[in-house]
Amino acid sequence: MNYYVLESLAIDAKRINLKGTTYDANQEILKSVFYKGVSLKNQINPPFTIILNESTTRYGNKKPIDKIPISTIATGFVFLVSSKAKGVLESLNLPLEFYDTVIKGKKWESSDYKYANVIGKIKCVDFAQSKVRLNEREGIIMEYEGCLKLDESKIPKGTGIFLLGEDNTMMIIVNEEVKHAIEAAGLTGFDFIKTEEYSTW
Repeated sequence: MNYYVLESLAIDAKRINLKGTTYDANQEILKSVFYKGVSLKNQINPPFTIILNESTTRYGNKKPIDKIPISTIATGFVFLVSSKAKGVLESLNLPLEFYDTVIKGKKWESSDYKYANVIGKIKCVDFAQSKVRLNEREGIIMEYEGCLKLDESKIPKGTGIFLLGEDNTMMIIVNEEVKHAIEAAGLTGFDFIKTEEYSTW
């Protein structure tokens, strides 16, 4: 089975790339929680509002997009998808939670997007065959140098999406079946990189 990194950043420089701050229903700043790989139903307070930073947000060509690259203060990188993408992902019976989110900026507003939370974090890196720079004390990968090899024996059969356990950020891994389903549905903004070719250099 081939596995792919679901890229957080926008590969296309012309594409929208949001930056701002996420607030919960109590108008408190949402902290970084989406990297945990656990259900957040009792830990966070939706719906959420993203207030865009106009000086750092890139609006791109403003074409509709189903997955928007976004980094917010305190929350970090998040998995932000359209209602259409939510429907497709739900049809695949993936371990995901979705939270209503409103985006507000001077140039663009939308209530069509959801924060998606991936449930499941798996430690499965084959370090002998991978090219990574590791924080030895914490066992956390700091940089990817062009090859991330997974030990498939540690990935439960039928797992379509999960967070990489050796990464302390929200690194999303999907299998080939999920990748093909997303592409077949015509969803936009989803960039996949084969794990063996992944690099942060």
